[in-house]
Amino acid sequence: MTEGYIVMALDDQRYLDLAVNLALWVRRLETRPISVVVNQGIQVGPAHRGLFDHIIELPADPSIRGAMNKARLFEFTPYERTMYVDADCIFLTRALSFSGASSKAKALPSTGTSKVPARCSHAP
Repeated sequence: MTEGYIVMALDDQRYLDLAVNLALWVRRLETRPISVVVNQGIQVGPAHRGLFDHIIELPADPSIRGAMNKARLFEFTPYERTMYVDADCIFLTRALSFSGASSKAKALPSTGTSKVPARCSHAP
């Protein structure tokens, strides 16, 4: 069964810069592959192509924009088990595990902790 990471870099070249940083950390700490999903206008240059196992071009769908494309990830992933990681994340240790979910799971959530108490306010 293939397992791998997927990151999105859509609409703005700066997201690709973040995805490259993530890929560098994955390569340093992991052996599993990492793929990037890009859309029209995002160019993965030759210097960064080798960091990603797959560069997946997301077909345009005018009814789905920006972060809503995350819902489409499993249409395009090359892996049987995929862990989506936001582009603005980095790995400090090899702490992420794919083993916490059954092999029938489509999505593998990852949780974290915050040192700052969460505050919510509700509008009347």
